[in-house]
Amino acid sequence: MARFIPEWTTVNTRERALKSALGSLSDEHVIRRPLRQRGCVADMFITHPALGWLALAIEDVDYASLNQGNMFDADADARQDFEARMASLRALSNPQPNDEALDDAAIPVLVIMRRCTTQETQQFANHCLLQYGVRVVALERFEALGTKLVERMSASLSHSRIERLMSEYFPEAEIAAVQTARSVTRHAEASRAPKLFLDIEQEWASKLDLEQALPDEQASVSTDLSVRLVNGIAGSGKTLILVNRALMLSELYPEQKILLLIFNTPVVADLKAKLRAIRSSFPENLEIATFHGWAVNRWHVQFGRYPQFLTGRVLETWFKTKSDSLPKSPLTPSQLLDEIDFINHSLIVDEAAYLQVARLGRGFTLRAEERRAVWQCHIAVTQALKTANKHLFSQLAPVLLRSREGEPALARYDHVLIDEAQFFAPSWFELVKHVLRPGAHLFLCADPNQGFLKTRLSWKSAGINVVGRTKRLHKSYRTTRAILESANRLLVGLSVSGDDDYLLPEYAGMPDGERPRLVYVKSSQDAVDKLVELLRDVHGGTRAVRLSATLVIHGDSIYGSNLASRLRATPELGSVWHMNSDGIGKHGKSEKHEPPDGYGKDYLRLVSITTATGLEAAIVFLIGLESLLLGYRPHGMAEEAWEVEQVERRRKLYMAMTRAGQRLVLISADELPIEMESLFGAAH
Repeated sequence: MARFIPEWTTVNTRERALKSALGSLSDEHVIRRPLRQRGCVADMFITHPALGWLALAIEDVDYASLNQGNMFDADADARQDFEARMASLRALSNPQPNDEALDDAAIPVLVIMRRCTTQETQQFANHCLLQYGVRVVALERFEALGTKLVERMSASLSHSRIERLMSEYFPEAEIAAVQTARSVTRHAEASRAPKLFLDIEQEWASKLDLEQALPDEQASVSTDLSVRLVNGIAGSGKTLILVNRALMLSELYPEQKILLLIFNTPVVADLKAKLRAIRSSFPENLEIATFHGWAVNRWHVQFGRYPQFLTGRVLETWFKTKSDSLPKSPLTPSQLLDEIDFINHSLIVDEAAYLQVARLGRGFTLRAEERRAVWQCHIAVTQALKTANKHLFSQLAPVLLRSREGEPALARYDHVLIDEAQFFAPSWFELVKHVLRPGAHLFLCADPNQGFLKTRLSWKSAGINVVGRTKRLHKSYRTTRAILESANRLLVGLSVSGDDDYLLPEYAGMPDGERPRLVYVKSSQDAVDKLVELLRDVHGGTRAVRLSATLVIHGDSIYGSNLASRLRATPELGSVWHMNSDGIGKHGKSEKHEPPDGYGKDYLRLVSITTATGLEAAIVFLIGLESLLLGYRPHGMAEEAWEVEQVERRRKLYMAMTRAGQRLVLISADELPIEMESLFGAAH
């Protein structure tokens, strides 16, 4: 069955026969309908990888309106409109004298007369063919011979001609080079490279349920929430799909409000920088933020103040001061804080519910009496935080959900799109659903292979029904086969590879590439020196490699600020964007949210592994990841917790490795286990 982009889900009686006839084409046929019909005289384009292109126009004028007085009447409005459309189709079919594609094959055009019989159509078929070079056929004949007609009329076009057609009629599918990890050259060279477009699977996914999003269709659609999930491996284009869909919706329907939520701050900053490089303006009805950033802003609107959070070492210190006054618990302080976060994220309201809740993937078991003790600690910690007017991040969504203060001033959304949805907690989803208008749309993208936040939740338990609403993407367009095969070996044999949601990559058609490279050094300082040396090799001299083509990901054995200072002191590296820095750039914005010297410059990006999810680059350097690679079991860690920890470590390393598009280099100050070392090429 042919693929419709967008899907043709809303079909009236008059359209049913046409859709049935088109749908009978082979699986390799794609039927694209332009979203912006104004300026496109054709109603759709049929493409096939071997047969080529065919423009299709649907005409609803009847024969009586065309043939007044048994002959064509040039003064009749219907006839004039028909002739004008045929002339426009001729212009589409044949290149103009100043067209670069003058010597290219003409785009064949087929017009389907929906309200004329075969006999009636034959009366003016020759006129249309001779005068305009356009073939007309009655719908009834197309139903009988559609497959043969399409195969016979389709024509192969040059790559440049296809580029122009896609850019003119399907601009929403175009991908700017800056949005990919495929190009490493500077802008002068990149400008001469072929244009990039979403592939068929990506374009189809980005336009799923689009008909139901149209204002004129919503009246006939249920007021229930519409949910769609796209599960894809690393590099399959999930973020591209989300961004293209968000921009498409915001521009087509400026009266609707669209929210794009992304998991971590560096990706939001990186995305905004890329969009500013390719767009002169930003849609006013589109909001892009992390969940926490968006929720904190809602808190401010709702309560008139910003929440004060306890995090990191400040939280650890505060917790130690309260530990003596807390009820006795079987958990360590870090485990107890983690369990309190779990309770908040799961929206558990009382002890009875906590005693019954499943705790899959938590890393440690709790008997009923132990759960009761933990619950009492949760109550005590919550009260102590309230007294101090402080909050945990995990309390953000539950507090907003419980309070109705100031709600009339809060925005409601027609569309919410979520990236890295596998990391979202149930409370986050509940808050998102709470701000959706009736009949709104929730569009999720996720990679279950890299879900390393120990949620182990099903979509159903998170309150999201995706049964029959899930699309899977198994092909990576970012990276090479060598890199992806090495990264995927980290997951094979672990419990994750037996998960129903696990996605097995499709390697066919991927560029082979070079194996990830392993470089051994003697110390952490030597690792930094080696990194600088390798970066000089890539970006120094007259080489045309963009700084933004390289991403440095560091682990916890490297202090990010010190590394950023060292890189900035290297003249060959130019500008460095430390994406985790709280430092203020030249324009008064934190580096977490904006490049240090503003937009428009080329930057080498530096990020910690904990916030690298969603980023990408042609060349990636990994440094300071020894704690992930060596696999030592921490003293006192229970067997169950160690099994969970191993899975999470490997998933995190898988994520880091798959950020690379063409080259991946790991610098290690410790010799790796043979299993880990085998993922890389010969050690240096």
